This record gives sequence, C-alpha cells and structure tokens, in this order.
Amino acid sequence: MTLRQGIANVNKFEDKLKMTFHMNNFFCYTLIVAGVLLFTKSLAAEDATPLSGVAFHVLAEGKDASMNGGFATYLGVTKNGARVSMKRIVVPTGSVTNDFYVSIEDKKTIVIVERKSSIDTFYLTDLLGNLKRVVVNDRNIKDGGLTNIPVKKAQAGFQQEKDWWIKKYSQ
Repeated sequence: MTLRQGIANVNKFEDKLKMTFHMNNFFCYTLIVAGVLLFTKSLAAEDATPLSGVAFHVLAEGKDASMNGGFATYLGVTKNGARVSMKRIVVPTGSVTNDFYVSIEDKKTIVIVERKSSIDTFYLTDLLGNLKRVVVNDRNIKDGGLTNIPVKKAQAGFQQEKDWWIKKYSQ
C-alpha cells in the first residue's frame, strides 16, 4: 500500500465516521421530537378527559359501594336493572356532602352527587365531563321523590360540582 492509498483510506474512513455521526444525531433528534410529540399528545388527551384524574383517584382510593339496580336503571347507569358495583369517595364540606362514584364495570361512567339538607342531586356523566342526565331526590318524600331535571337547566350546577372535584383531585 502506498502512502497515497493509505491517506485515501483514512479520508474514506473519516467520511464514514462523519456520516455515521450525522446519522446518529439525526436519530437522536428524531427520538427527541417523537418524545415531545407523544408528551404533548398525552397532555391533550388529559385535557380532553377532565374527570380522568378524579376517576383514577376514586378507583385507587375509594371505598367499595353499589347502586340499587332500580335507581341505577332510572338514572341511566345500567339498562338491565341489576345492582351496579362502584367505587366511591364522600367529602363532607359544611352543610353539603359531595360524592363521586365510578362504575367498576364501565370505568367511564361517573355519578357525581351533591347532598344539601334533604335534597340529593345526581349528575350522570362520563370521563369527558359530558352531562347525560340529572335526577333530584327529595328524601322527605318516601315514595316518588325523584324528579328529572333538564340537562340545560342543571348545567351550571353540574359545572360547579365538576370543577370542585377537578380542583380537589386532579393535581
């Protein structure tokens, strides 16, 4: 091998190293950009499901509970009239008690309850925070104390309840 051939081989080897270095940098940058995009997508998904943090907390820390099949069917939690197994957290705050239920079978089904004196307001919702149905129960009326409330009429009260739970448990 001549000196010229040796220098040419060194130059080729140097060029291959530079190309490998640039390809490795490109690969690293691609991984970084992909990571940032996935992180951004997960934040967007979390924003799209505002009650997911609360539901996760309730499923992890809540107490076992169940909802009477007849009432669960009336509220729209189930269609078959069977008792519904749920997880529940109850938070008393002064004269109001707030309950948050998550269905164990369908973890996307949520019931938020606000209890004030003898009036219980049940909000059926989902992880997205879409209000689906509202039922008020007057506990002073032994039979027939349930009243359906139009979703539009109950939206403001539901929004307050939802925001309260998100603030309390989604941090």
